[in-house]
Amino acid sequence: MEASGASEREPFSVQPKIKVLDAVDVLVEYLGHHSNPWQLAAILRHGNGNPDAQLLGSTAVPFKKGFANFLDLAIDKMGSGYTLDFAIIHPNSSTLVVDSSVEISITKREYYAAVTSTPSLAYVDEEFDVVVELKDVLTDGFPQGLADKGYIWKASASLLMPSNYHGSLDGTMEVTFDLNTAQAHFQDLTIDVEGYLYIIQFHVYTVPSSDYDFTVNSDGFDVKVRGQIAHSGDSKTFTIRFDEDYSTVARDNEELLKINFLNKVSPMYPYATFSNVVISEGSILITFDVQGDIVSTQSQMLEDLSNGMITLSFNGYTLSADNYLQVDGKEVKVWKSTALFAPWLIAVIVIIAILMLLITASVVYWLFILKKKNKISESETVALHDHNEKQAMSLESMASLHSSHSSESLGFDPSPIMADDEALSLKKRQDLDEVRMDSPISLRKTMNTPRRTPEVAVTPLPPGFTEGQHEKIIEDRQQMNLMAKNDEDRTFIKLAVLNVNLVGTILDLRQDISANLEGSKWKNKFYLMKETLTDIPENEEDKLTVSEIYSSGRVLIRWESVQGQSRFCVCGLKGRIVCVKCNRQYYCSLHCQVRHWQRHQTVCKVNTTTN
Repeated sequence: MEASGASEREPFSVQPKIKVLDAVDVLVEYLGHHSNPWQLAAILRHGNGNPDAQLLGSTAVPFKKGFANFLDLAIDKMGSGYTLDFAIIHPNSSTLVVDSSVEISITKREYYAAVTSTPSLAYVDEEFDVVVELKDVLTDGFPQGLADKGYIWKASASLLMPSNYHGSLDGTMEVTFDLNTAQAHFQDLTIDVEGYLYIIQFHVYTVPSSDYDFTVNSDGFDVKVRGQIAHSGDSKTFTIRFDEDYSTVARDNEELLKINFLNKVSPMYPYATFSNVVISEGSILITFDVQGDIVSTQSQMLEDLSNGMITLSFNGYTLSADNYLQVDGKEVKVWKSTALFAPWLIAVIVIIAILMLLITASVVYWLFILKKKNKISESETVALHDHNEKQAMSLESMASLHSSHSSESLGFDPSPIMADDEALSLKKRQDLDEVRMDSPISLRKTMNTPRRTPEVAVTPLPPGFTEGQHEKIIEDRQQMNLMAKNDEDRTFIKLAVLNVNLVGTILDLRQDISANLEGSKWKNKFYLMKETLTDIPENEEDKLTVSEIYSSGRVLIRWESVQGQSRFCVCGLKGRIVCVKCNRQYYCSLHCQVRHWQRHQTVCKVNTTTN
């Protein structure tokens, strides 16, 4: 039986089998004694093959019942024109002649690359490792004969379909394989922007170049900002639709389209997390889970769909989402203006609405503005700096005074009342008129009543007892919003809801705030502010009560600034990136910068000093 070729170092698919016949073609079963049989050897003749090739395996076998069977012969180098010669090596006096084999061709040994180590999660601008390993196709193990090839084996790294991501890959991008381990170790790769399912593609090749040239991809992994707080709460399933041919655009590319959607659409909604994305047919349907501020996300997405703002650029196609949204399997109608009424009817409705607004404004003016002026004129007779006169004031006068100052300080209805020691300059009053509050609605509709002396509870004593009586100060705790000032655009951001003791001191309030911010990114040196937006002197914090300073349901603070610049994001977190135009406003992430741009662009100016 003739030998049949295989790949390098692979045993022949058909092994040689030699039999001995006599002159009349009868099988000679006994060649030598069974304890000392004849031996046959196989010898490689190179012919046109590689002259350095060697014959591997058991090259000498005994005769058994007239046959010599070779079991594991192989040739270690590719080539064609190899021939096997056979000779009797025992006994050496034999003159028996054995025919040679036909020519044998050996193909190259096949290898493949695998990513054997990749991160499950990476962090922005932090190094991570990836290991690429060469493997043998036949054995699925260490590649045989790798070093004998005479090549330098290399691997280079790049992002698969970079247009799917906002970030870029950096670090040592080309690594040489260690032939002892058949591994290429990338040790200092980094990605500079957070995102979903980053996939790295590795190109494996040889120097000098050869037929060994292939690529392999890593598993997808997320990149996050270290310390970023994850969204929590209930989740809902959203579905949007793209009117495109599924077979042309998405078929066999579902995973890449999913990555594109997560990284392009998810940043538009920074107050929610998208997950479990599924691409399905029906035009192109994209279904995903939303966790976080679901109400705001749904409202904003409806508006974006109606305005054609949700688009994807994928694989050479531009996809625009239809005016279609499902939430938990039920379609939510997308608002779209249509001419439902005749023009004359619309005009009548508009005129009626304008008349109703005028009537309402007149009523509000007479009931609120004039009444407020009367209260202000009454309170002007009270000297604010006189402590004794303060105590003698009626509750109506005190409430009117606090409401007038709080409305002036927060920019709602500035009034001309100013105490001698709290007079505001015209410049400062103009600045205060520009202040805007992100969440001006208080937790409570009633105003705080200023109280300096708290109530005291005294334990009663049985008749005849004169000692053992205990006194306990009665706290008056109410919920108040903790608001932090943003120096860049003069807004206030709601950080938390505090349970504040109204009869406690400002120093007690500081301790409550510090305890509330303990362990969070917001914790930093801060200053407590009056409702006139001036700092409360620290040496007076143990002398003033909360109800004396704050008449509304808000506690105002500002962060300590560095060289006049706020190092905190508009959401209250510590800033990591800065607006490259004004070089003043900091943001914790790209999400917040995109969300804040509509407001920030009105105050953003080139900082000629820094740039």
